[in-house]
Amino acid sequence: MAYILLFLLAITAASFSNAQDDSCSGMMSAGSFTVEWETDEDDDYVQFTYSAETQFCLQECGPPAPPSTPAPPAPDPCTGMMTVGSYITNWVGVGFSLSASMINSDVVVGAVASDSEYFVEDRYVGGSRTTPTFDTTQNIKNVSAYDDGTTTTISFIRPRVSSDNSQDIDLDQCVFIIWAFGGSVTSHATPATFGQHSNSERGVFTTQFCLQECGPPAPPSTPAPPAPDPCTGMMTVGSYMVEWKTEE
Repeated sequence: MAYILLFLLAITAASFSNAQDDSCSGMMSAGSFTVEWETDEDDDYVQFTYSAETQFCLQECGPPAPPSTPAPPAPDPCTGMMTVGSYITNWVGVGFSLSASMINSDVVVGAVASDSEYFVEDRYVGGSRTTPTFDTTQNIKNVSAYDDGTTTTISFIRPRVSSDNSQDIDLDQCVFIIWAFGGSVTSHATPATFGQHSNSERGVFTTQFCLQECGPPAPPSTPAPPAPDPCTGMMTVGSYMVEWKTEE
């Protein structure tokens, strides 16, 4: 029963609150889904690392059976991966939303085929729940992805405030972080093609993510000119001038 409860907690959306995390670096987790971030305040970029456990197999994960005659070791059904051709079947995605919904969200999707073949792409979702569209401006860099057989991890850097006003969501405001995984990857070529996730393979972190105070420092202001000293001065009329200075 404990295994079943843990699984349900990982895939069931929780009620939302007004909690906020305004740390310039930190981590959020929900079940087996984890997102970490670190802000470079000088360059105004944010590095994200998102991990999702994409293989669930609990049939043989209960209490151990009573001791018996040792048998040859068998493959562990609780770990492993599924493939279609040479591709790992699951992709993972993390996104930013103003409404805690997939609709009108800014997302990054990635998957791993091998140590040297993977994709991590900047995408967006419009006004309906569809496969995220490849963003015409790829505003992510330093991307990486790896898979250990049970968990897929993607990493990328994106600007806190994007120059893409139509397909990115700026992070100088409080947003929700959404996540998803699943769907078979049929091509890792750019842009990648992949299937849709199921309703149990998506969710949202209920604490809002706020980076308003994590940008570069404001430039120093120009000092105001000193105010005139009323105890000294000068008056002129044509070629006549009078000056005064008070010794206080």
